[in-house]
Amino acid sequence: MLAARTVARRALRAPRHLGSNWLSLQAALAEADQRLTVDLAALDQPELLRANITKALNTIVPGWEQAAPKDVVLTHLSGAMTNVIFTCTKPTPVNSKVLLRVYGAGTDSFFERNEEMQVFQQLARYELGVGLLGEFDNGRVETMIDGATCTAADIRDPLISTKIARKLRAFHDVNATQSTIDFDFEAYAKCRWAAFHSQHQNNIV
Repeated sequence: MLAARTVARRALRAPRHLGSNWLSLQAALAEADQRLTVDLAALDQPELLRANITKALNTIVPGWEQAAPKDVVLTHLSGAMTNVIFTCTKPTPVNSKVLLRVYGAGTDSFFERNEEMQVFQQLARYELGVGLLGEFDNGRVETMIDGATCTAADIRDPLISTKIARKLRAFHDVNATQSTIDFDFEAYAKCRWAAFHSQHQNNIV
């Protein structure tokens, strides 16, 4: 966010003969100043982190406009592979408990974020996922569904396993948005096999 503001401010020093471009640059600066980022550097500073997250929720989530940091309870959820996830709870109704997801650093290099959001929203429309409440610069806020992880005994329960099977069937029936990324899976597979063969050929008897 700081870098975006710096670039925009430097651009605003350009001569005024730029005309309409000058107004565009001013708009770019305003947009940069309004970007919301949840700074994970504050993970070891609970009060600062709570204030940072509450500011984002005040801005983008319906029902959170008047929430004060002192009234917000944050719970850091473990188990996410690349993201940092919190449940955020406030005492007043309307989205009283939400899930805030901060994307892991560098994860945008592995997939197209816009495509992920399209698929996310499409699955939510079919009630195959949680709902989207808002987005910020490095993450999003989702509806919260309380639940528990299925145990082996749960999976053996015919009622539960039948419900899972029906949801999986519905999931696979969804015509999800097709990727626009040109990725050659055949070439990738050949490359991986060549690397594997090179590493292990001395062990082949």
